Amino acid sequence: MKLKEEWVFDSLDNVEWYIFYNENEKPVECHHSKNQIRYYYNEKGSLECEVFNDENDISEHIYFYENDLLKQLKIYKGCQPERIIYYDYDENKNIISEHVRYINGELYFSKLYEYDDEQRLTKLRRVFYGPDKNENDGLNNVDYDESLKAAIMEENFKYNKVGLLKELKLTTNNKNVKFVTVYEYK
Repeated sequence: MKLKEEWVFDSLDNVEWYIFYNENEKPVECHHSKNQIRYYYNEKGSLECEVFNDENDISEHIYFYENDLLKQLKIYKGCQPERIIYYDYDENKNIISEHVRYINGELYFSKLYEYDDEQRLTKLRRVFYGPDKNENDGLNNVDYDESLKAAIMEENFKYNKVGLLKELKLTTNNKNVKFVTVYEYK
């Protein structure tokens, strides 16, 4: 297999990553300091497995597809299964939900997606259920709400007449508006 090598530098021109690609221009191996990531692909060219190896730990992500759509991602720490991520899609192959469960079945994190008639994302709702109330993956430090038993962040997207993003409104927990971003184009 012919590998193409790429070096990624940080702002101080120190080497951050060494990345090796296969003949299909897909990464097969990355090195960073004492960390290493290996990528394995199925016969259709879809990512099948990622193996993360650092000096203290090995973890593995195994991807499962159905009709060329990612349906499940199993995450292992060492040789032990840790959590599973489930994906659902609508008839247009847009992702509509993503649920992360621990192996014991406990729900950990959910994302729900809504689209308009033109297939544009109109709402993304992220819900973090715990169990560690101080750790809310991807929620920009939204506080855990005891009354809701969750930390919730909802992003609403509005588009102008030509289909460009016009407004992004971020709300948290009990619909508290955190910020609104308005986009203008020339």
